[in-house]
Amino acid sequence: MPRLLRLFVPALAVSVLFIAALLLQSSHSPFVAASEPTPVPPPFPPQIPIEQMAHQDAHKRADALPVQPLDSMVDKPCIDGKAGGYFLCSNVDLDAFMPLADLGGGEASSSWGWTDPDTGKEYALLGRSNGTSFVDISNPKAPVYLGNLPTHTGSSAWRELKTYGYYALIVSDVNGEHGMQIFDLRQLRNVANPPATFSESAHYAGFANGHTITVNSESGYAYVNGSNTCSGGLHIVDVRDAMNPKFVACYSGDGYTHDSQCVTYHGPDAAYANHEICFAANQDTLTLVDVTDKSSLKQIARKGYFEFGYTHQGWLTPDQKYFVVDDEFDEVDYGHTAYTYIWDVRALDNPQLLNTFHARFRAIDHNQYIKGDRIYQANYRAGLHILDASHIAQGKLREVGFFDIFPADDKPNFNAAWNVYPFYNSGVVTIAGIEQGLFIVQPQPEANPPPCNHKPNRTAPQAPADHAAVKRLRVSLVWDANACASNYQVILREQTAHGNLVRERVTLTETQYKTQKLAHNKTYLWNVRACNAWGCAKGARRTFTTQ
Repeated sequence: MPRLLRLFVPALAVSVLFIAALLLQSSHSPFVAASEPTPVPPPFPPQIPIEQMAHQDAHKRADALPVQPLDSMVDKPCIDGKAGGYFLCSNVDLDAFMPLADLGGGEASSSWGWTDPDTGKEYALLGRSNGTSFVDISNPKAPVYLGNLPTHTGSSAWRELKTYGYYALIVSDVNGEHGMQIFDLRQLRNVANPPATFSESAHYAGFANGHTITVNSESGYAYVNGSNTCSGGLHIVDVRDAMNPKFVACYSGDGYTHDSQCVTYHGPDAAYANHEICFAANQDTLTLVDVTDKSSLKQIARKGYFEFGYTHQGWLTPDQKYFVVDDEFDEVDYGHTAYTYIWDVRALDNPQLLNTFHARFRAIDHNQYIKGDRIYQANYRAGLHILDASHIAQGKLREVGFFDIFPADDKPNFNAAWNVYPFYNSGVVTIAGIEQGLFIVQPQPEANPPPCNHKPNRTAPQAPADHAAVKRLRVSLVWDANACASNYQVILREQTAHGNLVRERVTLTETQYKTQKLAHNKTYLWNVRACNAWGCAKGARRTFTTQ
């Protein structure tokens, strides 16, 4: 064989092997049911360094508390600010509570819900450290624990889940080669002797750990966030045939994604009509990605905000014009109350921070969802809080109800309410309590909604006239009615050599108030403020002197 040919043949063989290797690497093999061999996944970007999450994880581990030994409860309405004489509440009744000991043990993490499209029955799905619980809540005051799906690997504080069609998709973080469990929810229809121990229906091994998962039910794609692939970005899986999920693509252009909401877009930005858009909470930014063409994923916006702690999660309004974001560490890092960041996303390529709602407590906001004009928030030690979003276009939110599953305090620690789920047709909301268990609650209509979408203007006092001398020692204070007021705050002070001392402070709905018996020959100052849920107007001050 000529010398040149002897050199050419080995080189040609090496080239063929190299090209073959590249072709093998580029093929997207499907991941199939657990009973079949799992193909080797294609190569992904490197695993994210563990120190990226170390700051957050250290806080959570330091705050860990033992499971609370609570008794089950049924039908405990909110009376005088408490349900069952223990849980603090407003406009939210407790239908039932199931402690962790009755749900398979361990600690709770995230949760979701499923309504059987064929029967209409409602089920609660509760992620736990050692598995997933399934509860029939069709009768919310008589829930039935149907059984447990054990973890695919070991125990972990992180277990997240969503549903698609008839299937639950379950991921776990810091939990070995857990991957994604697929469970056929139709098994819940006929459980002969609950609680049962279920087996996963299929398994997807395209990643090991996943921090959260998002499903777009319109498109049939699942998005795993914070996995050990895709640099922690979006790991996209085709679940249209849920028993045979297929890896599709990665988006890692903005690094680690903690959570996301991915939707088929029907909002006002015509340029993206019917596109599939992911709204991603990316640690320090709100990042929008067009994932319509899975072979050409495009970042369309990336916006940060002042004094971020950890951009955690968010949800769109039904009209897809606004997106609310919770930050898991701003309360810890900056010492303020829980903030809800209201983003105007009517122009997808240029989101604008419209306003920030400041809660009345420092408990950390963790997850939130929007149904109709209500925002349902899981606020760790402050429990479930419900906000009115009917005026979100003006940057306005207000609290209309709450159910506090950790009545001891509202400190910024990582305990109690991990998640809430408000999307049941029955109107119930489930709350996942880390150390407590599963709460099934029923929000009630607001008892005294504000008559206006803004705080009232100033109310004018009528009698007694300013600087009047009055003969009676029980004085009738009278003021003008205010059409925007839900109530009035009246403060009466006595002038003394040491300053003005508050003698009476009352809140009432009438437009007059008779004081307690006052002293002779004293000068008093009074003012009245018109108030509603949006706030109180400034009060006009008046004085009078008794004789």
